[in-house]
Amino acid sequence: MPENLIKNPKNDIADGNPDLNGLAAERALFLDKHKLPSTSGDSEIEDCEGHIRINNVPLSSSLYVNIARQALCKLYKDACALKLDPSDIIGLRVILGAKTEFSMELFFQPVILTLQSEIIDAELQCHGIFDLSRSGQIHSYLGSSFQVSQSGDYTYRYQKNVEIKHNNEDGWGTFIPGKDVESVIFTFQEIFCFLHEIGMDTLKIFNCVRKFNTIGKGLINKHSLVLAENGPDPDSQLNSKSLVYSEPQKLFSGAYSNLTHLCPPNCSRLIYALERINY
Repeated sequence: MPENLIKNPKNDIADGNPDLNGLAAERALFLDKHKLPSTSGDSEIEDCEGHIRINNVPLSSSLYVNIARQALCKLYKDACALKLDPSDIIGLRVILGAKTEFSMELFFQPVILTLQSEIIDAELQCHGIFDLSRSGQIHSYLGSSFQVSQSGDYTYRYQKNVEIKHNNEDGWGTFIPGKDVESVIFTFQEIFCFLHEIGMDTLKIFNCVRKFNTIGKGLINKHSLVLAENGPDPDSQLNSKSLVYSEPQKLFSGAYSNLTHLCPPNCSRLIYALERINY
């Protein structure tokens, strides 16, 4: 393997935790090829206050939630029972909701991603096309553990009350079904590799804004979520702590990870770069 390509450490992570044995059988994602080199984690988070609000209250750019690694391990282990094939990948869908008319509430649902086919791009990189084949129960995170919950009222409240500055020309707009984000999907491979790299026992999730180029409308803003080691420092200028993996020995440079798939539009079929045995 060339020196500039970094191996997915999921098997090493599984060896150190019996609850994560299933990671060893999963098809390995080539996480290095999911980086977003032009994005700044700081600015994605700080854009919240100017682009998303709930009942005229700006969405805070402060830390949203800390989730204990132990709770994530248990949720992953329980989700392994949903697999039809050991190589299936387990993802974590995080559903956007509102606890009140003014504040966010997140819900968590394990999902099973099954490889349907592989494609080779012009640079001879292998990509897997995965279908979301099964879904587990929806959970809330209370205290230090996940508990089975219902998200319907919370998602309705969010979609009814959220306003998004979809672009800089049109000003504030209401939630657009089928276009605005209802949930995001992280793979557990990404989550545990991120925690492994930064050496943390808790997963920090921040609200953020993702920008997408579109034809005719330019940049479109979407509400998303980002994993972060610390988040932006409010007492300093933006320092472009990026999703780029700047240290040659590490996948994540100790700052951010935002390799999510946004739902909608691409919930049921997802594409990931795959790690190959022979490079």
